Amino acid sequence: MRISIVEKIGEKFYGIENHASESSDFASFWKNYYKYVATDNNSPVGSISAPDKHGDFRYYTCI
Repeated sequence: MRISIVEKIGEKFYGIENHASESSDFASFWKNYYKYVATDNNSPVGSISAPDKHGDFRYYTCI
């Protein structure tokens, strides 16, 4: 399998920012997301920021 990193310029994501760590309940983030977005919405994604010095990061549930 070949993996490529591709940088896309100008993409926009709309969603909810969640403060997270490795032990976070990610399923709860998605349950909260679907309270505001229809479950048939196309192509939801989860995206993360780089972790800070404590290992905490931001996890985005978005479209």
